[in-house]
Amino acid sequence: MSDDEKVSEAPKKKRRTWMLVPLVLVLCGAPGAYFWAQHSKAAGGGDAKAEHSGVLPLDPFTVNLADKEASRFLRITMSLVVSDSDQLDDLRKDTLKLARVRSELLDLLTQQTSDHLVSAEGKAELKKAIAQKATTALQPLKVTDVLFSDFVVQF
Repeated sequence: MSDDEKVSEAPKKKRRTWMLVPLVLVLCGAPGAYFWAQHSKAAGGGDAKAEHSGVLPLDPFTVNLADKEASRFLRITMSLVVSDSDQLDDLRKDTLKLARVRSELLDLLTQQTSDHLVSAEGKAELKKAIAQKATTALQPLKVTDVLFSDFVVQF
């Protein structure tokens, strides 16, 4: 191999290396830009309602159901997602409002039947009804969602 051939190979290797740099930047930069955009959206550009909502966990409920043919019960543990987390600490201290919410929900739960509650539609309707009853009891707060962490119907 002559000296001229060695000299001509060196620039080809450098050129190939420099051609890989833009390719690596594109392949690594696209996912990085995506994750950065998602993080920016979650940190500052998200829904204002979601940023100010709070969760109010309730003590478990165990109630007799309204079934006529047999004695059945429901054990349910839930949390209420409320529209304003700033007022959540005040709500936790307001035992009268919490007692009203619990009483309203007990009345609602005891009117349910086991057949209705075990269906997906029944659970969805129950969530809506709980949110409406709780919103009424917690004025001016609004319950935006109901989260079940325990839901057992005894047959």
